[in-house]
Amino acid sequence: NEALGYLVDDLTSEKPFFSRGSPWHGIKFAEGPDNLWEYSNPTGTALEAGENAWSYTRDLNPESPANLPLLATIRRGKTKSLCLVVYADGRGKQFKIKEDTIRPSELFPDVNMVDPLPPPEGLPK
Repeated sequence: NEALGYLVDDLTSEKPFFSRGSPWHGIKFAEGPDNLWEYSNPTGTALEAGENAWSYTRDLNPESPANLPLLATIRRGKTKSLCLVVYADGRGKQFKIKEDTIRPSELFPDVNMVDPLPPPEGLPK
């Protein structure tokens, strides 16, 4: 996405989809994605469950309001949890969240936001 400084067709890494500290990565991808996809050598599967920590908003278009969240992810720390959000106009923001918030879509109930699925094993449903 150009708002993040990447063009999807030019990506050679799955790193833009990784967010250190995200509960979505689980143990297998805790240190980062494997960068294996359909056309890599060796081949793999693009964005396996646990590689993509970001939720995204569907059906955005150039006429969408600038304050819509484009991407969002949750990072859990030892003392607090944060939601990191990139808005459609390219602004970024982070804010504290309640411990019972599990998915970014819970923070934006009026937005057609799709969470990374399926969550890694052990994440509360």
